[in-house]
Amino acid sequence: MFSENLHFFEKLSIFLIETKIPHEKIKFLKNTISLKGGFIVTNPSTADVILTILKSPARISRYIGSETRKPIVSIEWVDKCVSKGARIEFVDYLIRGIEEDAMDWTTVEEEEEDQDLFDEDSNSSSSRSPIYTSENEHSDDGRDVDLDPRFLNTSYECLRPTPLKPKFNAKLVELLEVIERAREVNDQWRNALSYRRAIAVLKSYPRDIISHKEIKKIRGIGSKIGYQIESYLRTGTITEAEHILQDKRFHTLELFASIFGVGFKTALSWYRKGYRTIEDCKNHPNLTKAQQLGLQLFDDLREKTLPQNSPFSKRRMSREDVEEIYNIIKENVKKLDPGCVLQPVGGYRRGKELNGDLDLIISHPDEERVPSLLNDVITTLTEGGYIKNLLYRARSESRTGIIDHLEKCFVAFLQPSTQIKRQVDFIIATQSQFASALVGWTGSRQYERSLRRYAKREKKMVFASHGLFTNTKPRILIPTSTEREIFDILGVPWLEPEMRNC
Repeated sequence: MFSENLHFFEKLSIFLIETKIPHEKIKFLKNTISLKGGFIVTNPSTADVILTILKSPARISRYIGSETRKPIVSIEWVDKCVSKGARIEFVDYLIRGIEEDAMDWTTVEEEEEDQDLFDEDSNSSSSRSPIYTSENEHSDDGRDVDLDPRFLNTSYECLRPTPLKPKFNAKLVELLEVIERAREVNDQWRNALSYRRAIAVLKSYPRDIISHKEIKKIRGIGSKIGYQIESYLRTGTITEAEHILQDKRFHTLELFASIFGVGFKTALSWYRKGYRTIEDCKNHPNLTKAQQLGLQLFDDLREKTLPQNSPFSKRRMSREDVEEIYNIIKENVKKLDPGCVLQPVGGYRRGKELNGDLDLIISHPDEERVPSLLNDVITTLTEGGYIKNLLYRARSESRTGIIDHLEKCFVAFLQPSTQIKRQVDFIIATQSQFASALVGWTGSRQYERSLRRYAKREKKMVFASHGLFTNTKPRILIPTSTEREIFDILGVPWLEPEMRNC
């Protein structure tokens, strides 16, 4: 489909990976995009499209991370648009579309590291190489403890229940979560993922870990983390985690990354420029519109990404706060159209006591009603004085949204009882998409990642929040009407939302 607008890149934000592109070509691309109404952004998380000449997934992920859902397009697409005098669809120039599973974009090195982790053919831990070899086997009681028979020793977290708060190993989990967060704010995504996997294991383990020999038998815990757990068994703490909690740099990066529109790479960049306060960030000369809005609303929205125990996090929503906002939205939406179906998801549905935002799926049994539904909801709540700012919007047909193909809008919603602006994420799903949206947007992040990996590796299917598909070309939608039906088709055990907290 062709656009008839002469400014055919109008309002299109583009992140350009300049590596390997000749200087004159870079200049041409930037000038063309600007002249045709688009603009170049410095943060890939705020872009609608990512342009590159690179072909290697591993190479591209160095510049944008491994889990972006933005379309990645060859620079040849710009040339073709110029020759046609219109913005053309980029399907023929797509290097990676948002529909592809994040695991397609792990590096070769990570895939090699995961080979043993995902070798499900071996049922006996003795047939596998040890996960790590301890040089200090005398340092704890050294008992060769068998794994608890109630524990499912698998690399797929989606196959076992994981509570929000572990009954066992709670302090160990808390310390590892500190290190995981430090890896994340330093943009060390692969290391952060390793910690997330280990944390998921420990949260689901049905007794306290008592021996390093026990650790070696558990899938999903690598050598470095194994040593840290062994240190914890000896001393009752992990020194690195204690140091991180006292590290001003860590807390500053955490603070910057909590600004809406600011990713970990940008937070690191600002810190290296010498920024140390929110006021420093406000003085940055090239803030994006999203970052300007994020800084403007910082005092209200900063709890969106800050962990619960952060010294900067003071206004997270209680379950009562979430329910107050949900009831207001439900009342207004039902007045607008009684046929609408609303379902809170995210951390609230998984039982979290404190939440950074409210994720809310809205659907309607009449699929012809759905295309106009989001506009009507936003208009109604804005006119009612509740929605104060639009933070982000993605249309389902644009295929430039994050996470999935569902239409969505993130807003700053004024909570009447506190007069605090809270982030509410509206997700619009058709009736045929509702079940998959419910599974996908309930989370947790690691649970969803595991479910996608299991679907692809074990069932040759592709799961996304907008549907379950065959892993074929073209992909074929597998009709589903309930969460349980999706679980049954994939062959994974049914878990209540409160047990998907890995």
